[in-house]
Amino acid sequence: WRRGEVDVRIGMTRLAEKERDGARANIEKVMPHPAYKLSSDPGIVGPVNDIAVVTLDRAVSSHSISPVCLPACSSWHSSPPAVVAGWGQTGRSSDSSAHLLYADIMSYEVPECQAQYDKYLVGIAARVVINQDMLC
Repeated sequence: WRRGEVDVRIGMTRLAEKERDGARANIEKVMPHPAYKLSSDPGIVGPVNDIAVVTLDRAVSSHSISPVCLPACSSWHSSPPAVVAGWGQTGRSSDSSAHLLYADIMSYEVPECQAQYDKYLVGIAARVVINQDMLC
C-alpha cells in the first residue's frame, strides 16, 4: 500500500457508479499485524497474520453502512457461517466483478481446513500451513 494510490469508497456497491458526496475517504494510516510475515519456508505459500487495521482521515457515519464486528477468539469456531464480500474474481479465469458480491461460507476447524487446502493443492509443489491463530 502506498499513500495516495488507494482510497476508501463508503456505501458504494458498484464500481462504475457515480460517486456520491461524502462517499470517499482517504487512508490516514495502515497498521499491519506486528507479527505479519511472508513464509520463508520453501514450498509454503501464504502469509502469516495477514491482517491490518486501516484508519481513515475522517469519521464515517451513514444510514447505509454499519461497522463490521469480529467474533471473540474463543467463539468463532461455533459461530454461524461467515460472510465474505468483495469485487474480486468468482473463478480462476474470470474477470473481477463490477458490483459488490457476497457469499455465506462455512468456517472449519484447523484439521478440516488443512485437509481442504491439501486437497485443493494436490499436484502443486506448494503447501499452505494452517494453525490455531487463523480463521478458516
